[in-house]
Parts: sequence; C-alpha cells; structure tokens
Amino acid sequence: VPFIREYLLFTGHLDASRGTMSRHMAKGANLAIIPGGEAEALRTEKGKEAVVLKGRAGFISLALQHGAAIVPTYTFGQVDTFHVSKTFLFSVREWIRMKLKMSIPVFWGQGGGPMPFRVPLSIAIGEPIQVPANPSGAKPDPAVVEEYAARYIAALEMLFDKHKEAAGCGDRTLEVMEVPGHNKSNSKRSQ
Repeated sequence: VPFIREYLLFTGHLDASRGTMSRHMAKGANLAIIPGGEAEALRTEKGKEAVVLKGRAGFISLALQHGAAIVPTYTFGQVDTFHVSKTFLFSVREWIRMKLKMSIPVFWGQGGGPMPFRVPLSIAIGEPIQVPANPSGAKPDPAVVEEYAARYIAALEMLFDKHKEAAGCGDRTLEVMEVPGHNKSNSKRSQ
C-alpha cells in the first residue's frame, strides 16, 4: 500500500533491514523485532497459535554481534484479531513474499472491515537470554547462532506453556514453523 512505509518511518518505526538494525544497536538502542515477518503474516490463522521462527536467525545473529540480550515475548490472542485468507490468490502472494520480500495478507475483522475483532490480548515477557559480550562487533560463528536460536525457541515455548492458562488459551499449543522455501544455504547467507 503506497505511503504506509513512509508513514511508519515518520512515526519512529525502523526499516527491518540488517544494516538499519545494526546501526541502531551499535548506538545502544533496544529493538523489538517480530522475527516471523512476512511469512508469518501470510500464515496467521484464527485460533491457531503459531510462529515462523525456524530459519529466522538473523535477529539472533545481530544480538550476538552486538552483545544484546534476547528477550522472548509472546502476545496471546493476537491470532484472533483478524481472519487472514489462506486461499485467495495465496500462491501469487507467496511468490511476491519469496521474490520481493513483502507480504500482502488478505484479512478482515469486525463486519468484514479493517477493524480488529474485540479479543483479549495478553503479553508474556520472559527472562532475558544473556549473550556473550562481543566488543569487536564481529559476526558470530554460525554454530553459536544456531545454539542461541534453539535456546530462544525453547524459552518461547516454555513462556507460552507457562502463561497460556492465564491468558485464556489453555487448550492451545504453540507451533513453531519453518520459513517456507527456507533451506540451509539461505540460512548461512542471512547470518
């Protein structure tokens, strides 16, 4: 949608590029990142708690490069705020996601419009995962990135299980999905 990016940048949001995030982290900024990105936006399903994290280790790599703690966070109820079509031109939208790195989710809320359904939202914030200091700012070894990515996923799953009853999602499980079209060679390039 034209001008949305510019509006978001004007209101203090950042471009999600590695370079932009790295520059802000080098200045000591704390960032909130939604690692599932465009792949997760297309796959959101009402009533199904799922995240796209496998194959999304760039944020882990940046945290290790800058010595920044990684804080697992989950918003319960978020998947119930809209219906997202998984059928209407899905293969075209997936092609756009893969080639252009942008998402065009077809969604609707109350009355079939853009207002979200009124559902309770609960945010659970876990304990920070401390990473080793890295004064040189060198890119971390891929094996270390994989280790911390696994720690993050395990911590997120524990956080989900610990708080799901209180959030009214006791009957749900968290599915951790892989980025569609992801393979190991892409993973090594992104780190």
